[in-house]
Amino acid sequence: GIYNRRAITELLEAQLARARRHNQPLAVVMLDVDLFKQFNDTYGHQAGDAVLKAVATRMKESLREYDYIGRYGGEEFLVVLGDAGYDMAIETAERLCRAVRSEAVVFDGKPLDVSISAGVAVAENPTGLDPDKIISAADKELYTAKSNGRNRVEGCRI
Repeated sequence: GIYNRRAITELLEAQLARARRHNQPLAVVMLDVDLFKQFNDTYGHQAGDAVLKAVATRMKESLREYDYIGRYGGEEFLVVLGDAGYDMAIETAERLCRAVRSEAVVFDGKPLDVSISAGVAVAENPTGLDPDKIISAADKELYTAKSNGRNRVEGCRI
């Protein structure tokens, strides 16, 4: 029930053009399931699929109707937040993290505790901004969140 990589990238390009036209901020959140490989290795790939579906559903339900979420690759998700400044983007990413860890994902009768890490990049003035640049900035912040202990949000302004 979420966009694939191609679709979310196209939506980002459209939202970036809209942000430029209206001189509004735009935020991108890159999210990753913490320790995802352990779910696959311990419980099998069907468990990993169940985790991905639950994470996607919880995040989608926690977004505004005009925000977009897509699977970017593997266990990574990309969220596009139109007209969202830094504080709102950080708050949204933290809400997504809370929604994911709010309850265990039950697979084959076993509760699996799942958390995500998030990297936020906000372009408060998107004039001349390339989509790859904002994705790269969000991805860098995601890696910072992972290296700072996971299950957290890191962000930047670009």
